[in-house]
Amino acid sequence: VCIDRAKTDTLRSSLIHHYGDYDGVFIRMTKQGEWLSSAIDELENWVVNQEIQHDGNEIMRWQCDNLSVKESLTSKRKKTQKRNEKARIDGFDALLNCIYEYLEDERKKQEGLSDLYTMEI
Repeated sequence: VCIDRAKTDTLRSSLIHHYGDYDGVFIRMTKQGEWLSSAIDELENWVVNQEIQHDGNEIMRWQCDNLSVKESLTSKRKKTQKRNEKARIDGFDALLNCIYEYLEDERKKQEGLSDLYTMEI
């Protein structure tokens, strides 16, 4: 399970409430903000090359309309931001978290590293 650090305690409590004190559930502490720059680049590449399909999903379309990507002039890193204070982009950020973790897994496999960021709850 990949989550935002801000919701760790809430998610853990919810999992235990619904599934019991369950061995084998792991949480990855996904980085936020500019750390997702590689995931944004990868998603942009998939869109440009028509390698991703959302089948006209209304929620994804709505959240994409609420989203803008800001690039730092100094670091060239990218991060998502809401177009306005009330906009919702949670689903899109969750997708970027998954892409980030996928890219990290691939990098670790190539480097022969273990999963250093996984913790059992």
